[in-house]
Amino acid sequence: MSDLGDLDVIAPERTTLRIGGVPYEFGPVTVEQIPVFVRALVPIAPALNRALAGGVSPAALAAVLADEAAVAGVIAATSVATGIPAAVLGGLQPGQLMKLVREVIRLNPDFSIGRQLKALRSAIETPASPGAGLTPSKP
Repeated sequence: MSDLGDLDVIAPERTTLRIGGVPYEFGPVTVEQIPVFVRALVPIAPALNRALAGGVSPAALAAVLADEAAVAGVIAATSVATGIPAAVLGGLQPGQLMKLVREVIRLNPDFSIGRQLKALRSAIETPASPGAGLTPSKP
Protein backbone atom coordinates (compact mmCIF):
# COMPACT_ATOMS: atom_id res chain seq x y z
CA MET A 1 0.00 0.00 0.00
CA SER A 2 1.44 3.35 -0.98
CA ASP A 3 1.80 6.32 1.28
CA LEU A 4 -0.81 9.01 0.54
CA GLY A 5 2.01 11.51 0.84
CA ASP A 6 2.89 10.50 -2.74
CA LEU A 7 -0.16 12.42 -3.95
CA ASP A 8 1.65 15.72 -3.47
CA VAL A 9 3.20 15.20 -6.92
CA ILE A 10 -0.24 15.83 -8.43
CA ALA A 11 -0.95 18.93 -6.37
CA PRO A 12 -3.34 21.09 -8.40
CA GLU A 13 -2.41 24.55 -9.54
CA ARG A 14 -3.73 27.33 -7.32
CA THR A 15 -4.01 31.04 -8.00
CA THR A 16 -4.51 34.16 -5.93
CA LEU A 17 -6.52 37.17 -7.01
CA ARG A 18 -7.02 40.38 -5.04
CA ILE A 19 -10.51 41.83 -4.84
CA GLY A 20 -10.91 45.08 -2.96
CA GLY A 21 -7.45 44.59 -1.49
CA VAL A 22 -8.36 41.15 -0.08
CA PRO A 23 -6.40 38.19 -1.49
CA TYR A 24 -8.45 35.10 -2.42
CA GLU A 25 -6.59 31.88 -3.15
CA PHE A 26 -8.36 29.10 -5.00
CA GLY A 27 -7.71 26.15 -7.25
CA PRO A 28 -9.69 23.56 -9.15
CA VAL A 29 -13.10 22.55 -7.82
CA THR A 30 -12.80 19.77 -5.25
CA VAL A 31 -14.83 16.56 -5.21
CA GLU A 32 -16.88 17.97 -2.35
CA GLN A 33 -17.72 21.10 -4.38
CA ILE A 34 -18.71 19.30 -7.60
CA PRO A 35 -22.44 18.75 -6.86
CA VAL A 36 -23.04 22.38 -5.87
CA PHE A 37 -20.88 23.69 -8.72
CA VAL A 38 -22.69 21.61 -11.34
CA ARG A 39 -26.12 22.52 -9.92
CA ALA A 40 -25.13 26.19 -10.32
CA LEU A 41 -23.93 25.60 -13.90
CA VAL A 42 -26.93 23.66 -15.25
CA PRO A 43 -29.48 26.53 -15.28
CA ILE A 44 -27.02 28.99 -16.84
CA ALA A 45 -25.55 26.62 -19.42
CA PRO A 46 -27.79 27.81 -22.29
CA ALA A 47 -27.00 31.49 -21.65
CA LEU A 48 -23.28 30.83 -21.30
CA ASN A 49 -23.31 28.62 -24.36
CA ARG A 50 -24.87 31.47 -26.37
CA ALA A 51 -22.25 33.88 -25.03
CA LEU A 52 -19.39 31.49 -25.82
CA ALA A 53 -20.79 30.78 -29.30
CA GLY A 54 -20.64 34.52 -29.94
CA GLY A 55 -16.98 34.57 -28.95
CA VAL A 56 -17.89 36.46 -25.76
CA SER A 57 -18.60 39.56 -27.78
CA PRO A 58 -19.89 42.66 -26.00
CA ALA A 59 -23.39 41.86 -27.33
CA ALA A 60 -23.24 38.25 -26.07
CA LEU A 61 -21.95 39.40 -22.70
CA ALA A 62 -24.69 42.02 -22.49
CA ALA A 63 -27.30 39.34 -23.19
CA VAL A 64 -26.00 37.21 -20.31
CA LEU A 65 -25.79 40.21 -17.97
CA ALA A 66 -29.38 41.17 -18.86
CA ASP A 67 -30.60 37.77 -17.64
CA GLU A 68 -30.90 37.95 -13.84
CA ALA A 69 -30.98 34.17 -13.47
CA ALA A 70 -27.82 33.85 -15.57
CA VAL A 71 -26.01 36.46 -13.48
CA ALA A 72 -27.12 34.74 -10.25
CA GLY A 73 -25.89 31.41 -11.65
CA VAL A 74 -22.52 32.83 -12.68
CA ILE A 75 -22.12 34.34 -9.22
CA ALA A 76 -23.18 31.09 -7.50
CA ALA A 77 -20.85 28.89 -9.56
CA THR A 78 -17.95 31.32 -9.16
CA SER A 79 -18.55 31.57 -5.42
CA VAL A 80 -18.51 27.78 -5.06
CA ALA A 81 -15.35 27.46 -7.14
CA THR A 82 -13.42 30.25 -5.42
CA GLY A 83 -14.85 30.51 -1.92
CA ILE A 84 -15.44 34.21 -2.49
CA PRO A 85 -18.76 35.26 -0.93
CA ALA A 86 -21.55 35.87 -3.45
CA ALA A 87 -22.12 39.35 -1.97
CA VAL A 88 -18.52 40.28 -2.84
CA LEU A 89 -18.87 38.90 -6.37
CA GLY A 90 -22.15 40.76 -6.90
CA GLY A 91 -20.41 44.04 -6.11
CA LEU A 92 -17.73 43.60 -8.78
CA GLN A 93 -17.56 45.42 -12.09
CA PRO A 94 -18.54 43.10 -15.01
CA GLY A 95 -14.96 43.03 -16.30
CA GLN A 96 -13.65 42.01 -12.88
CA LEU A 97 -16.17 39.18 -12.62
CA MET A 98 -15.33 37.98 -16.14
CA LYS A 99 -11.61 37.95 -15.29
CA LEU A 100 -12.43 35.77 -12.30
CA VAL A 101 -14.72 33.51 -14.36
CA ARG A 102 -11.95 33.07 -16.96
CA GLU A 103 -9.57 32.01 -14.19
CA VAL A 104 -12.12 29.51 -12.81
CA ILE A 105 -12.57 28.07 -16.33
CA ARG A 106 -8.80 27.86 -16.81
CA LEU A 107 -8.39 25.96 -13.54
CA ASN A 108 -11.37 23.68 -14.22
CA PRO A 109 -11.21 22.62 -17.87
CA ASP A 110 -13.33 19.53 -17.16
CA PHE A 111 -16.24 21.82 -16.30
CA SER A 112 -16.32 23.88 -19.46
CA ILE A 113 -19.88 24.42 -20.60
CA GLY A 114 -19.36 22.42 -23.79
CA ARG A 115 -18.07 19.39 -21.89
CA GLN A 116 -20.85 19.61 -19.34
CA LEU A 117 -23.57 19.84 -21.96
CA LYS A 118 -22.10 16.89 -23.85
CA ALA A 119 -21.98 14.83 -20.62
CA LEU A 120 -25.54 15.81 -19.68
CA ARG A 121 -26.85 14.96 -23.16
CA SER A 122 -25.06 11.62 -23.05
CA ALA A 123 -26.47 10.82 -19.62
CA ILE A 124 -29.99 11.73 -20.72
CA GLU A 125 -29.82 9.85 -24.03
CA THR A 126 -28.22 6.68 -22.66
CA PRO A 127 -30.89 4.25 -21.48
CA ALA A 128 -30.14 2.47 -18.24
CA SER A 129 -29.43 -1.21 -18.72
CA PRO A 130 -31.44 -3.69 -16.68
CA GLY A 131 -29.84 -4.23 -13.31
CA ALA A 132 -27.73 -1.08 -13.53
CA GLY A 133 -27.64 1.30 -10.63
CA LEU A 134 -28.73 0.94 -7.04
CA THR A 135 -30.96 -1.93 -6.06
CA PRO A 136 -33.19 -2.02 -3.01
CA SER A 137 -32.00 -4.15 -0.15
CA LYS A 138 -34.22 -6.91 1.15
CA PRO A 139 -34.70 -7.54 4.87
